[in-house]
Amino acid sequence: MKILFIATTFPYPKDNGKRIILSSIFEYLIEKHGIENIKMCLIGNETVEPIWQSKMDITLLQKPSSIEQLMNIARYTLLGRKSIQESMLYS
Repeated sequence: MKILFIATTFPYPKDNGKRIILSSIFEYLIEKHGIENIKMCLIGNETVEPIWQSKMDITLLQKPSSIEQLMNIARYTLLGRKSIQESMLYS
């Protein structure tokens, strides 16, 4: 089984509540399926320590601009096609 883990925040270091929850989910997936079967996709301007990039497959994607996010909310959320979260990251 291959797993694609999509997040806007890298789970490490565990310095706030969101990262603690993400790291717990991530560690469970690593334990269950192995790090070689997990691909992480980070959306936004997140930085990743080089040690993690050597251990796993990480893809960094840029977040849409603020104007594009607002247009997507108007275009997709108000018409009932996507959730707000989907619209904010859609590009």
